[in-house]
Amino acid sequence: MTLIRQNVHLQCESDSPAVLSARGLVDEVEGFFCVLSYHRSQRAAPRSAQVAVWVSGENSVYRERMLSLDVTFLSKIKVESYYRNGVRLFSDDRSATVQVFSNTPFTVRVDNVGPEDQGFELVKYRLSKTKEEGLEYLITLAVPQEVTHNFESRVVLEQSATGAQTVIPVAFETRAGRNILSRPAHAITR
Repeated sequence: MTLIRQNVHLQCESDSPAVLSARGLVDEVEGFFCVLSYHRSQRAAPRSAQVAVWVSGENSVYRERMLSLDVTFLSKIKVESYYRNGVRLFSDDRSATVQVFSNTPFTVRVDNVGPEDQGFELVKYRLSKTKEEGLEYLITLAVPQEVTHNFESRVVLEQSATGAQTVIPVAFETRAGRNILSRPAHAITR
């Protein structure tokens, strides 16, 4: 559809104005635009928002919907503060559960650091969502009982849309260590 710039108003409306505001702009030289502004929120942002574009005459009640835009939000993968610098596991404490926050899908893989450990499954993981529509995931890491040597691995979280990676280092020691590291109750923060 071709629009003539004289006497035309453009309206852009977001279905999530608290997170994404939209306004129409008609420029005599450049043309028609929807200006979108993202508003950072303390609450969890939705995965996407829809923007409707409407056209109307200057003094007219006639209004026509021209198109609709789907805007997808991408966020960094965030690891809870207690494990942000890595996970330490010991022979008497072989598992840990890490909270991860992301509004976009991601994949998980485990890479072993030492060349002698390549090809072995030294760390097993299970990924689960806390709520079906939530942004919070739990990754449970476990070292099998048959592993009897010290090693280092990396849990790599990779965003499906952008390829951006977040790495959680994992170190396993064969000595006892359960009483050395006790997790404080206030450690879970976003």
